[in-house]
Amino acid sequence: MDALLSKEIQIALLENTVRRPSRNDIVVSDHVALPALDAINIFATDEAEAAAQREAFLGCWQAYLQAAD
Repeated sequence: MDALLSKEIQIALLENTVRRPSRNDIVVSDHVALPALDAINIFATDEAEAAAQREAFLGCWQAYLQAAD
């Protein structure tokens, strides 16, 4: 576990998978083109409403994918 959470491994994972590190001492933008977490707007989501609209959303998404072919 210590090896996976080391700064060197976390940077390698960030650069190769573009997944944010678990550590807070890594400046993400020094390694990949991702915004800082404090620059991302977060908004509340109504989970029940999202679940109710799931099938409609998936239908739209599938249509977009088919149109791209």
